[in-house]
Amino acid sequence: MKGVTVIEHPVMAHRIATLRDQRTDRDHFRRLVSEISRFLAYEGLRDLGTEEIVIDTPVANGVTARRVNEHALVVPVLRAGLGMVQAIQEVLPLAEVAHVGLRRDEATLQSDVYLNRLPADLSGRRVVVCDPMLATGGSLAQVCELVFDKGARAVVALCIIASEPGLVAFTTGTLQCPWCAPPSTRSSTRSATSCPAWAMPVTDSSVRLTELCPRGRRAWFAVTVQAQPPA
Repeated sequence: MKGVTVIEHPVMAHRIATLRDQRTDRDHFRRLVSEISRFLAYEGLRDLGTEEIVIDTPVANGVTARRVNEHALVVPVLRAGLGMVQAIQEVLPLAEVAHVGLRRDEATLQSDVYLNRLPADLSGRRVVVCDPMLATGGSLAQVCELVFDKGARAVVALCIIASEPGLVAFTTGTLQCPWCAPPSTRSSTRSATSCPAWAMPVTDSSVRLTELCPRGRRAWFAVTVQAQPPA
C-alpha cells in the first residue's frame, strides 16, 4: 500500500500485545501509548530537516555535528490524540502543537469540526497528525484535508492501531497521506462507530496487508502514513 510504513520490531510487538490485553490497567495503558508514540515519531520522521553545527565535546573542540532545525506542527485529533502529544514533543525538539476536534453527527454519520486551532498559514511546513486508532478513516482524512487547505507541504499520520477497512479507505481516497501505525486487524464494525481494535482478535488481515504494504512488510506491528495534497 503506497505511503504506508509498517514498523516491525519485537519491542513494538511486545508493547502492542500488552496494550491490547484486557488485563492492562489504565496507568499502564497510558504509559504504553506514550512509549509507542515515541517509536512511531522516530520511524515516521526519518527525513526530518537538520543543519550542520560545530560543537565542543569533553575531548575535542570544533567537532562537526547535526541538529534538527525543522519546526514541525503536531496536530492531535481530539480527544484521543492528546495521549500521544507529550511523547512526540520529546522526540521533536522544535515541535509546536495545534488542536483539532471533530464531533460526529450520529444521524448523518458526518463529522463536524468544533475546534480548529490550526495556524492560518502552514505553507512549506510538515504536519504530524496524531490519531491513535484508525477506524473508518473518515476523521483522519478530514483533518488532513484541513491541514492541506492551510498550505502544508507534507503530512505524516501516526496511528497506534489501524483497522483494515479504515486503512484501505484512507490510503485510496482523494487524500493520500504516508502514515505510521502498529497492528492492523479486521474490523467487524458495520457502522461508523469505532471499535477498539486492541480488544479484537488478530486475524489473517495482517497477511493480506502484506500484499499492500511496501517492501513486503506485514501490517502486524506499527505503521506510518505519508499524506500528499490532492491533485
